[in-house]
Amino acid sequence: MAKEDRGLLDETLSSMFSSLKYSKTYLFYAHMIAQCSIKIERSMDAPAGVAFMHDHYDLYINPEKFDMYTLEERLAILKHEMLHILNGHVLRTDDRIHLPWNLSTDCAINQFIDELHLPEGAITPKNFPVEKCPIKETSENYYDLLKQENDNKSEDCDHSEYKSKDGSEFTKIDTHETWQESEGDKELQSDLTKKMMEKSTNETIKSKGNVPQELSDWMELFNRKAELNWKKVLRGIVGNKKVNKRSTIMRKDRRFPNRMDLKGKTKDRIFNLLVITDVSGSVSDKALISLLSEIRHVCDVTKTDVDLIQIDTEAHIPEKLSKKSKLINRKACGGTILHYALDKAKEHNIEYDALVVTTDGYLTNSDVLYFARTNKKVIWLIEKTGDIMPSMNEGKMKAFQLKEI
Repeated sequence: MAKEDRGLLDETLSSMFSSLKYSKTYLFYAHMIAQCSIKIERSMDAPAGVAFMHDHYDLYINPEKFDMYTLEERLAILKHEMLHILNGHVLRTDDRIHLPWNLSTDCAINQFIDELHLPEGAITPKNFPVEKCPIKETSENYYDLLKQENDNKSEDCDHSEYKSKDGSEFTKIDTHETWQESEGDKELQSDLTKKMMEKSTNETIKSKGNVPQELSDWMELFNRKAELNWKKVLRGIVGNKKVNKRSTIMRKDRRFPNRMDLKGKTKDRIFNLLVITDVSGSVSDKALISLLSEIRHVCDVTKTDVDLIQIDTEAHIPEKLSKKSKLINRKACGGTILHYALDKAKEHNIEYDALVVTTDGYLTNSDVLYFARTNKKVIWLIEKTGDIMPSMNEGKMKAFQLKEI
């Protein structure tokens, strides 16, 4: 592709790599872009877009629209596209309605871009069309909030039916039309994204750039080894639950053990687990990562997602956590009253067979008693510098303390 066909893209990338003013902030994302295939698409109704194609990502650029923006706005647009990749949005649409999902994913990621660099009218919690829009929520939560507020909207509505709080139309950084071009397996996409992120992190560190804090936290979350033997811990909970059988090449077929072409069967025990996470000020960010890392291993062992409720003195909207979860944004940092999370679970009709409560353990006995009254098995997961209260090991409750932070 001739250089002139790329418009101002190369100048923008050069600023990400070498500008003293911008490289510290944008270098990581420049290394992400370096692992993408650049596609020039002048018919696209947006300056940029991304798609996943089996073993790589395509970054689409429409020079005619991209070049209309200032340098800082172009930097923000490119970072925006890489954040879509890092958050797994490209293959996560499922059966969601395109437009509200489009707005919700943009609202979630634009919060990680310098507000002064975002094009005017870009979607953020400040102009997202819901009342009292929270900050640093997941795309799924923004989607649910938007859906609740717009129950009467038709599925074929256009952008003009979703306007910002001041009545103006949103700036189209992208329309996500390129997502529909994506082809490939979600597992492969997840593996590729992780490798891209690791390579970008290493290259950024070598060049003395800044690795985004939320991504370095996720790397630690994803790569920490489990401290607890969760198969043993959970055996008493899942022992009488229904079993799903699935084929696996890791096990021989019992009837024909010498047939290497036949797959054996393994069993997944299914159960509903509610995780209540203490995000009060006494739990440090590092301790929170170590605690949530253990929960991610629970998802891995059980092959199921868990319901997660963050709480300090206020219980936040439940979210799903799986072994593939990348970012878990901390919702608060205040005082500590954990049992309100039980009311939030009831409010959202969450059914659960057992509870895992992650905390530093500095609670009142009355708070712990609320969990005992659920008559469910409760696993207290205490961070290294925390305290195990005697009441946490009474009845159906059991407490474990991590050794590392």
